[in-house]
Amino acid sequence: MSWLLYILFFASIALYAVTSNFICGIITILLFILILYYEVKSSLASAGMRRSIIDIGSAVGAAILVWILLIFLLRTSAPVDAVSSCSMLPALHRGDLVVLQGIVNVTQFAEASTFLL
Repeated sequence: MSWLLYILFFASIALYAVTSNFICGIITILLFILILYYEVKSSLASAGMRRSIIDIGSAVGAAILVWILLIFLLRTSAPVDAVSSCSMLPALHRGDLVVLQGIVNVTQFAEASTFLL
């Protein structure tokens, strides 16, 4: 049963990527929630409550640690962002993820920018 949900989930992601249809997005979210429910239920049945909590806590902690590491390495409070409008066409499209890097010396950057204009 779970492999069928995964196939449907990936198919719905592909369909949403192609069509950008709102209903496909809702179906994708619902399939994600359903998969999450079955995976947690299966984990609780096989490994027990304590082990499941440790696994979930480890995954959340690792994600937070990676985010904090990116903040320090890239010197910005938002190291990953999504393009929210079509103002960057044709290079970037709405929904694209971008990695942002901060600058060390703002005044030097400002001077270089005015020189280019």
